[in-house]
Amino acid sequence: MSAAISVVIPYYQGQRYLPDLLTMMERNSRILRDETGKETEVLLVNDSPWEKPDVERITRGDTETNYRLRILTNPENSGIHATRVNGLKAAEGEFVQFLDQDDRISDRCLLSQYRAIGDADFVIGNGYDGEADGGKHVFYSNASEQAAAGNLKCQYYYNNLIRSPGQVLIRRASIPVYWSEQIMKNNGSDDAFLWILMLCKGARAAINEELVYEHVYTGENTSSNNEAMLRSQMEVAEKLKGIASPLGMWAFSRRAKYYCTGGTAHKLRYPDVGLLRTVGSCVWMKA
Repeated sequence: MSAAISVVIPYYQGQRYLPDLLTMMERNSRILRDETGKETEVLLVNDSPWEKPDVERITRGDTETNYRLRILTNPENSGIHATRVNGLKAAEGEFVQFLDQDDRISDRCLLSQYRAIGDADFVIGNGYDGEADGGKHVFYSNASEQAAAGNLKCQYYYNNLIRSPGQVLIRRASIPVYWSEQIMKNNGSDDAFLWILMLCKGARAAINEELVYEHVYTGENTSSNNEAMLRSQMEVAEKLKGIASPLGMWAFSRRAKYYCTGGTAHKLRYPDVGLLRTVGSCVWMKA
């Protein structure tokens, strides 16, 4: 039986994450199958080809899992965007979820997202953002804020409110070929590239208010490295030339430079960023 959902997980020297990952996949796939009859496949895409993921040590060779596991290996270290695309090309499910190796999802995440997507192109689930002190906070405090995450103008002028690809279930046929062809050299913003590109092409987003996802703070996340994020976001702006709104990408680039560079004097050069965020708060974040 072909899978309904393909979970694509880039793996990079991540053996320590595998026990939790495979447990989450087992619970999610069992619940999805029991309640809908739909199957799950998990594609673990190894971007550290010098290290083989030791799955059998965790599963003890058990072949009676509720999901189908496929391990793919990049011929060389290729970066997270290329790794996700390699998994996407091998995926067979109608829907795709890109999950990082250190992410956490609820036991009913796949079922909840599958039920919530309807006829939309992707569905944005709610979740928690981990913090350096061990605490966590909810992504969206109200429905308006969550809905704004799937608004193209919000992506341009306010912020990318989709915290991670792991909180999104995507209809595989809705992922633009251009995203799979234009591989990013700099890690960190291939997801923003995907959301803006999809929305530019008329994709429709659904929202799922259930808390299905947790973005874990490890201190190693690319999103915590300002210099790397700036390079990645500027690469997104370059790749979207001629596709996205020039004014929108100007605002996107200005915001990237403001938040990814330090010093009060430097930030004073970007008064438009604060103004647009203030306006955006009134337009999109109103409960």
